[in-house]
Amino acid sequence: MLTKNYISKSLPFLQLNDDGNKALDIMEDYMLTELPVIDQNNYLGILQSKVIFDFNLFNEKIQDIKQKIHNIYINENQHVFDAFKLMHLYNLTLLPVLNSKAHYIGSITNAELINNLAQTVTIKEEGFFLKITIEKKDFSLAEISNIIERNNGKVLGMFIESINENEQMVVYIKIFSQDIDDIIQSLDKYNYDANIINYQENETNEMYNERLDNLIKFIKT
Repeated sequence: MLTKNYISKSLPFLQLNDDGNKALDIMEDYMLTELPVIDQNNYLGILQSKVIFDFNLFNEKIQDIKQKIHNIYINENQHVFDAFKLMHLYNLTLLPVLNSKAHYIGSITNAELINNLAQTVTIKEEGFFLKITIEKKDFSLAEISNIIERNNGKVLGMFIESINENEQMVVYIKIFSQDIDDIIQSLDKYNYDANIINYQENETNEMYNERLDNLIKFIKT
């Protein structure tokens, strides 16, 4: 679930000769609160609508207010959870994405990220549900995913919740696999207490709706 898989290259951006009024018009059209500023494919930062209003920059050219641009972005190979955290931290509706050469390659929006994530974990795909109980200090999303993939499994969805004040957490994972037993055995070797769980269709729908809400809350912390 890398950020580069959720990039939209059709989202608008600003250039140095644009002014505050044009920026606000574009933000209103796309229902955004910020836009990236690009100069010949070089990313300069984001300009937020709040800054334009707070400092009365309606008629100012962006090239004259570079000090008001914030250098916030995410790398294309970072996890989407990192994108969620940055968006929450800076109260963003849009997050620019850069490649390994620090060139701007597109943006992702909070709304589309949540929507795509919900589709990624759809119950319509066949698979097994695993419930893993683990201490928070021992939890590693990358390690769990690697264990599953090394055993020819595919992670279709993952939801996380805390269950008590003793720093324990429960991870619900939907997996596509031809041999779920190998995956469970491998997880056990790494001290992950994994068990298959079964849900009726209506129960599964309710679980996904609840767990998606919990996931969004979790990755924002």
